[in-house]
Parts: sequence; structure tokens; C-alpha cells
Amino acid sequence: MLSQPSNASQCWLAAIIYRIWSASRQSTGMSGYNLRLTIRIIAESGFIYTVTNIATLISLVVSSEPVYNEIAIIVSEVFSAINYPVAGIAFNLILIRVAQQRASSDVVESQESVSSARFRGLSKA
Repeated sequence: MLSQPSNASQCWLAAIIYRIWSASRQSTGMSGYNLRLTIRIIAESGFIYTVTNIATLISLVVSSEPVYNEIAIIVSEVFSAINYPVAGIAFNLILIRVAQQRASSDVVESQESVSSARFRGLSKA
């Protein structure tokens, strides 16, 4: 039951990354770089979500075995509790990383526009 949403999200994630990758191959310069950075951001967040899903699935399988004791059940409950908010954390991580990239590119653009300003008619004193 847990693996079906995880598999579906992994398939959608792979499809999104493929579409961005194919667009980045056709792009040149900074737009291609920005698209590849977007792929990396999305893949990292998807990896975090996938790892927590796999850990939760393993802990649920292990705790369902009659051989294991209460510690396995506690570990399973902890992973289940961690797994729930990870989707929101992964989404917020995407937003934060994109905002950081936009802020750094805005600083670079503003520095380039200031450094390329030329004034005529001014002489050095």
C-alpha cells in the first residue's frame, strides 16, 4: 500500500526531470545552466522523499514479523511519523533553493549592469 504512491511519485518525478533535461539540452548559455540546476534541485528533493519512503516501508515490513520485539515496532512508528512531513519539507526545500538561486542571479545581474555603465564627458581630475 505504501509503495504504490511512492512508485507513482517516482515515475512523475522521472518524467518531470526528463522533460526539463530535454529542454536544457536544446538551450545554451545561462538558460541551460539554470535548467540543469533545476533538475538537480528537484532530484535532491525527490531523493529525500524516496529514501524516507523506503525506510518507512522497510521498518513496516520488519516490524510485522513476529520474531522482532517492541524496538522494531517503535522504529516503525518513528519512521512513519517522519515520513508524513517529509513531503512538505521536500517541497519547501525546492522553494528555498530556487529563491536562493534567483537571489544570487539578481546580484550578479545588478553587478554586471553597474560595472558596464559608461559616462561621457567626464574627465579625470
